[in-house]
Amino acid sequence: MFNKLNSLNSKLNPLNSLNPLNQNNSFGQLKDLKTAQGQISQRDTQRQGAARTQYQQAEELLKAYNRNLDKQTLRQCMLLLTECIRTSRSFPEPYILLAYIYHALQMPQLAMKYLRVAEHLQRNHPTVIKLKQAILDGFQAPVVARRKSSSSGFQLHALEEVDYDDLYDELESLIAKEVQAAMNLPIPVRPEASKDLIQELKQHQDALEQTLDLVNGQLEIVEQEIDCAPLRSRLRLVESRWRQLATLSEQAQTGLELQRAIMTAMSDVQIEMFEPSPSEARLESFLDQCDAFADQIDMIESKGLGIVALKQDYEALVEGITQLQDRLDG
Repeated sequence: MFNKLNSLNSKLNPLNSLNPLNQNNSFGQLKDLKTAQGQISQRDTQRQGAARTQYQQAEELLKAYNRNLDKQTLRQCMLLLTECIRTSRSFPEPYILLAYIYHALQMPQLAMKYLRVAEHLQRNHPTVIKLKQAILDGFQAPVVARRKSSSSGFQLHALEEVDYDDLYDELESLIAKEVQAAMNLPIPVRPEASKDLIQELKQHQDALEQTLDLVNGQLEIVEQEIDCAPLRSRLRLVESRWRQLATLSEQAQTGLELQRAIMTAMSDVQIEMFEPSPSEARLESFLDQCDAFADQIDMIESKGLGIVALKQDYEALVEGITQLQDRLDG
C-alpha cells in the first residue's frame, strides 16, 4: 500500500499548500478576484447606461420616421437598435421595439424571434404578451406607415419595391460586426474551473445563440431574392466561436464536478479517521479513487484548463489518506 500511495504522490508535484507564503498568495488571488468582479460589475453598468441612451435615440428616430416617412430614417433606427443589443444583451426593450417594427413590416416570423429573446430576458413582460397576442391574432401594427404592398411582405411608405440589394448590404455589415464582436469575446487562457467561469461562458453562449438565431432569420428573408451563401460562410465564424465556448464550458463543468468529487472523498476520509476501527478495505477504495482522480486531473490539464486548485485539493486528499494509512499501520 505504501508503494501505491507513493506512486500517486509522484504523479503530481506537491504544492505545499500549508506553507504561509502560499497562503499569502491565495489571499492575494482572492483580492485580485474581488477587484476583477468589481470592474466587471462597473463595466456592465456602463454598458447598460449606454444601451439605454442608444434605445432612446432609436425611439426618436422612429418618431421622426412616422413624421417624414423617410426609409433611411427607419433603417437608421433599426441599425441603432441592433447596436443597442450588441452593447447590452440583457436589455429587453430593443428586442421588443425591433419585433414591433418587423411586425409592422409584416414579417411575423422575424418579429417572433425577437420577442422570444425578450421573453427569455424578462418573463411576463406586458408589452411582449400584448405584441405576441397581436401577431397571433393577425393584428397589423400601425407604427410603420404603409402605402404599397409587395409580395415579399415589406410595406414601407414611399418604397416602390423592396430593395434586396440594400438589405443584403445591411446584413453583410451586421454580420461583419457580429463576427468581430464574437472574435473579441474574452476567452480566458488555461482558466480554473469555477461556477463564475461557467456562468460567464454561458452568458457568452446565450448571446451568440441569440445572434445566430436573429441573423439566420434575416438571411431567410433576403434569400428569397439573393444568394446569401457568402454571408452564411462568414457567419460560420460566429458558429465556430460558439462551439469553442461550448467545449470550454463542458470542460470547466467536468473540472468543477471533479473538484466536488475530491472534496467528497476528503470528507469520507476524515469520517473514516474517526472510526474506532478504520477499515483497510475503505483505505484501498480511497487509494483507487485517488489514482482515478490523478488520471482525470492529467486529462483536464491536457485539454487546456488550469489545475492549480485541483492539485491543491488532490494533495490534501493524499495527505489525509496517508494519515489514515499511518493509523492502520500503527
